[in-house]
Amino acid sequence: MDRIENEIDTKLFLYETPLESNWVPSAIYKYADFRESLYVMATEGVAGKKFYIGEDVTNGHVYGLVNIAAFLAQSMKETIKYDACDENSWDEVGGKYPLSNACGQLGQSYQDYHCSEEEKHMECPVDPNMSITAVTHAKWYGAPAPLFCGPKTDEQPHSGFWDYTYECNQPWMNPPETCDVYEGQKA
Repeated sequence: MDRIENEIDTKLFLYETPLESNWVPSAIYKYADFRESLYVMATEGVAGKKFYIGEDVTNGHVYGLVNIAAFLAQSMKETIKYDACDENSWDEVGGKYPLSNACGQLGQSYQDYHCSEEEKHMECPVDPNMSITAVTHAKWYGAPAPLFCGPKTDEQPHSGFWDYTYECNQPWMNPPETCDVYEGQKA
């Protein structure tokens, strides 16, 4: 696969731009990173589980390539086509996106997730004071900002909503209105 690194970066790891619907090379998914991660997962793995890349038998590599293809197909469906590695805010309620989507979407509560008994040793306790902000997010016009999750405070007892219809990119207004939550924001 190393021989076709450029083709993988420029013809496979593509995402669809939201406004023009063009397919362009990903800014975050690169062959070199994929290759390094695949090597670690195939040789060391995590919690005793490794990525299957085939065996040293006749056509054994073919099974490994099929496994890689299946993994990349799922990755394309879930993340690469959006050029995002974090979960997007997509659970719309009443025409807006609750900021609480970061803590669970479709009625889920992420802090209440638990590992199976055989993986319980990998479970971390919930830190009620933890705050975290995603790195990536959707890029369509008015898309919600990267997800943020943190504890309730007296100053912020409710999380609020992201209204993708609100026009904040109006520098001609008096006073001027600008979008400043994330780079490239239009609404």
